[in-house]
Amino acid sequence: MVKAKKRWAKRIAAVALACALGTGAVGALVGCSSDSKSNSDEMSVAWTSNAGEYNLDPTNNYMGWQGSYLGIYEQLFRIDANFDPQPMLAESAEMVNDTTWKITIREGVTFQNGNELNAQAVADCLNRTISMNERAKKSLDIASMEADGNVLTVTTNSLNTAFKNELSEPVASIIDVNSGAAEDEPVGTGPYKIDSVEGNGDVELSAYDSYWQGEPKIKTVHAKYLTDDQSKVSALQSGEVCALMNVADDQLGNLSDTSKYTLHQTNQARAHMLYFNMKSEAMQDDAVRQAVDMCVDRDSYVSSIYNNSAEASHAAFPDSSGYADGVTCDSFDAEKAKQILADAGYADNDGDGVLEKDGKKLSLKLITYQANAALPMDCEALASQLSQIGIAADIEVAEKITVRLADSDWDIGTMAYSTLPTGNPYTYLSAVMGSDGTSNYGHYSNAKVDELLGQLKKTGDEAKQKELVKQIQQVALDDHAYVYMVHTLVNDVTAADVENLAMQGQYDWLNYQMSYK
Repeated sequence: MVKAKKRWAKRIAAVALACALGTGAVGALVGCSSDSKSNSDEMSVAWTSNAGEYNLDPTNNYMGWQGSYLGIYEQLFRIDANFDPQPMLAESAEMVNDTTWKITIREGVTFQNGNELNAQAVADCLNRTISMNERAKKSLDIASMEADGNVLTVTTNSLNTAFKNELSEPVASIIDVNSGAAEDEPVGTGPYKIDSVEGNGDVELSAYDSYWQGEPKIKTVHAKYLTDDQSKVSALQSGEVCALMNVADDQLGNLSDTSKYTLHQTNQARAHMLYFNMKSEAMQDDAVRQAVDMCVDRDSYVSSIYNNSAEASHAAFPDSSGYADGVTCDSFDAEKAKQILADAGYADNDGDGVLEKDGKKLSLKLITYQANAALPMDCEALASQLSQIGIAADIEVAEKITVRLADSDWDIGTMAYSTLPTGNPYTYLSAVMGSDGTSNYGHYSNAKVDELLGQLKKTGDEAKQKELVKQIQQVALDDHAYVYMVHTLVNDVTAADVENLAMQGQYDWLNYQMSYK
């Protein structure tokens, strides 16, 4: 497992590329203009949210990731480039027995309001987290906590060998819940504190000079909220901003001048995937699900949509993770897809090019979102192929994808999902494939999968864990419940005169060491 992780880590070493200095800032923003050196303690960046919102409370859906990217708050542990948990706000975590953990909180850390970080502050925060976020409540599975100075004793409801990993997920970010601050302006321990969040998503940040790792070099950050990739690239090229996060692969050609731009790529085991809605009448038919799966031309997507900077997927986890060996899925085969539908009783009875069965046209609604530019293009390619086998498809671009998938009137949903957010595969599999999973938007349910998940939660044996992970994926893929299209790297681009601004581990972007050269 470790060797596999290290092999992938070597593949994603940062690629030198980044940031044309433009002619000036826009509005109040200090960007990468030619006079930026005179404002060397200010920086403008572009940020975005896959959730289509900007309430930075870490318990708000998956917004803890964005708050971590912006340097606002941190976790007890952080996941490094090899997907292993490392101490952050906690110095250590000891498993005392099957349901008891002893966590030692790092000394000398304060919140951005000057309040001390101690075990009680952590307990108060985690109690709020599990009361406000169902995903955290399920993954942490905390029964009780007892604080004594800098030692926090946590009792869980059941054995969870991945508990330390779960504490590294950004939903478990530590904030001062007794600060009196507004929920959408949390007070964390990170190098940058929130001054304001505008109605358009722009965030003003200022340095927390008493940050525990060192005083930040950049004193003011203007974080501009941009979701459209062309707008991001234009902002960087014009000098409006100095750094972009999560740039689509097809835009990297516009930033290929290595004298002007620096590209940093991070492996987050991010899968671009499809959910099938099991509550949809059409998608309850396994023949339809399998036919759709066979219309996903992964190799074509890699070359035409992802500029060959992604790899075709056949499982939830990438090959080099060690969790996909031997896992199989249906390959692209449009002719076989046609035959499967014909065998299931679908036919074009009126000659309009759309199949029907029992008097109902086979028409599907695909839901995607703009914050990830590749996914709408994936949907367009899939819809085109579906039309070739007689399935009509309508594409809807949602503003907030998780909110939209919570509705029932869709057939296929897209998602860009980091499948190893805590370094432990149980986190993703339980949330997405478990019958009561908090991210099981397709309402998939299989008793065998739930049984295997129960075993996975309790095992600490690496070899057994790998086998369970593979079995779970195979059952779900044999049920045609999900489609994994590609695995991608995360692209962040900075100005050429910006240094030390690259993703550290999985979640930390803005940091106390970033500056201008």
